[in-house]
Amino acid sequence: MKGPVVDESGSFTVSASVELDSKALEEKPLGYTGQIAGQRTDNESAWALWVTKFANGMYQWKFTRTGFDSDGQVESAEVMAEELAETDTWVEVTGVYDAQESSGSADATYGQLHLYVGTSHQPSGPNSAFTAAQPGSDELAIGRGAKGGATGNYLPGSLQSLKIWTGAMTSDQVSAEVQAASGAG
Repeated sequence: MKGPVVDESGSFTVSASVELDSKALEEKPLGYTGQIAGQRTDNESAWALWVTKFANGMYQWKFTRTGFDSDGQVESAEVMAEELAETDTWVEVTGVYDAQESSGSADATYGQLHLYVGTSHQPSGPNSAFTAAQPGSDELAIGRGAKGGATGNYLPGSLQSLKIWTGAMTSDQVSAEVQAASGAG
């Protein structure tokens, strides 16, 4: 699908059911990032859900958003999961971009990122906010991403469902969606 699937100047939520393949991840080099889903720009992703291999047998979920700093240079905001990503089991990963939320810093910010793994809210760090969002202009990439204009970053696993909503879901709303997706709701 070409063009943004959601108004990226406002808040949005993206959620995916993902099963990482431990054998496929083992074969990837350290530092490998596989994209679950993201909205492309010309050269990269305006926002994306990722899994990163940061050590042998150790993987981490993250939600990123690109923007511009005060000099007009592209910068990336991100929030990473505290705990290791599970492999060979289905996991619900949810990214929330809240355009109205302030980071509380002295610098003006455009919004705040949040990441949920299952129903667990991951702490947002100092790199989870930015001053001006970079809008997506290309396809909604599913199971692959782009860096430096090249397609790659293939997801080493399976994607069962992907949902995108306008608006920033609350923790309670994310919990209800995760429970509904697992059949527990």
